[in-house]
Amino acid sequence: MNNKPKNSLIFKVVVFHLLLFVILFILLEIFHTRTQLFQAFFIVLITSLIVSSFFTFDFSRSIKDLTHAIDRVTRSDFSQHSLAPSTAELAELDSKVNELRKYIQRSHNNLENQHNQLTGILAYMTDGVVASDERGNVILANTAALHLLNTTTEQILKKNIAQALYVANYFAFRDLLERQPDISIDSENSYGEYVRLRINFSVFRRESGEISGIIAVLHDVTEADKLEREQRTFVSNVSHELRTPLTTIRSYLETLHDGALKQPEIAQEFVDITLQETEHMTQMITDILDLSRMDMGRTPLQKEMVNVVAFLSHLVDRFRQVAVTDDNMPISFNTEFPAEAIWSEFDISKMSQVIDNILSNAVKYSPHGGVVTVKLQVTFTQLIIKISDQGIGIPAKDLSKVFNRFFRVDKARTHDAGGTGLGLAIAYDIVKLHDGTIGVKSVEGKGTEFAIVLPYTPLSYDDFDFEEDDSPEYIEKDEVQEYSELPENLLPEAEGTTHFVLPLIDQTPLDKELTDEFSQKVSLTKPDPQ
Repeated sequence: MNNKPKNSLIFKVVVFHLLLFVILFILLEIFHTRTQLFQAFFIVLITSLIVSSFFTFDFSRSIKDLTHAIDRVTRSDFSQHSLAPSTAELAELDSKVNELRKYIQRSHNNLENQHNQLTGILAYMTDGVVASDERGNVILANTAALHLLNTTTEQILKKNIAQALYVANYFAFRDLLERQPDISIDSENSYGEYVRLRINFSVFRRESGEISGIIAVLHDVTEADKLEREQRTFVSNVSHELRTPLTTIRSYLETLHDGALKQPEIAQEFVDITLQETEHMTQMITDILDLSRMDMGRTPLQKEMVNVVAFLSHLVDRFRQVAVTDDNMPISFNTEFPAEAIWSEFDISKMSQVIDNILSNAVKYSPHGGVVTVKLQVTFTQLIIKISDQGIGIPAKDLSKVFNRFFRVDKARTHDAGGTGLGLAIAYDIVKLHDGTIGVKSVEGKGTEFAIVLPYTPLSYDDFDFEEDDSPEYIEKDEVQEYSELPENLLPEAEGTTHFVLPLIDQTPLDKELTDEFSQKVSLTKPDPQ
């Protein structure tokens, strides 16, 4: 910056007045009369006023330009201003204003970047964040907080933070500042779903140490609480289910130890019962391990192309053979399969486990002379397997729980049927691994029907490499219509009928038309395994 003395306003004024005094002194030497002297003084005065006005106007204009430049900075307009200062003082002031403008611009850009980063972080946080000022009035709430508290920005900014978090009846704002408690609340999110929130508070202060507000972080612990409850229930159920056979085994062993071992008939009976209970515990532990592996994603599927008609026929024939040879199983089986081969890809072993479990339940709970019906139906995107019986049925209140682990409809009524209570839970997880769904509908006292829906893609002849005599005869679209239209349900509609199935997968308009009758008779609601 050039600060030479000759550019100074004071220097210019002093030099100018010295010149005026020199001129006035010369005039005094020239003019001797009072009138002439007065005229000379008047001329000098007018000249001084004119020159001073010029300097004052130039200085005022420069000051006004600097004022406008500062006003633009306060409005976040950081454009370069053009100013040609006429004095050293104004030039120095202009330089300082430019430095201040650049500093404020850098600070403004930094603050804007930090604000954008903070806004982005808060917007994509899964936890809710609510902040207040030193009086407790809400000044900020991110998207997650608005969702978890089922409110809007306009509504929450009008509230005190204790009111916004529904804790005003228990904590005043001062209590939150002093105690910073960790609390849990029950709320309803913007989807109308119940959520449990754990809230942590933290006070934030200025550099001087003065409190400037409080921040509340909202954690959705609904699933964690649910998982913890399920784990406690699971441990309790396992303990109970294992305690029962262990108690039975112990009692029989004690009886044998006390002398029953010397009575061959009684001893043999006790040993048989002990072996049965041991097998029951072994099966239960195997089922628990299977569920554990599926929960941890350690159950890879060994998928292969399967003729579903032949697959189901084989499984049903096994049960037919047992029914023919076992007098205690007077059950008949009915099948409704397409005449042509239906090919699909799935894990044969695991799907056999699902079908076997459902068929076993159907046999267990069917009356003497009952009929178990197995149907196979296809649409252009879905493969539907339905297994129905004419047994005792399931009460409406229990339908949503049938896929829960260790759940039995009526333990007293089904005690003789045995089982671990894990079969349907395993079936549910296996079908889910195949990207399918499973559901149930039932009329108490008349029977139950399970429906397994798997994704299906019709295959052409070119998709296979068959021997000459093994190629399947695929039917035309019109023929598909004949068996793709779902027939009347096996179970008659009656007052009190309860339906419960999972939603079908990716229905096309044609699929929806083909399954319209079925969809009208069932409520498409996903069961909550809880």
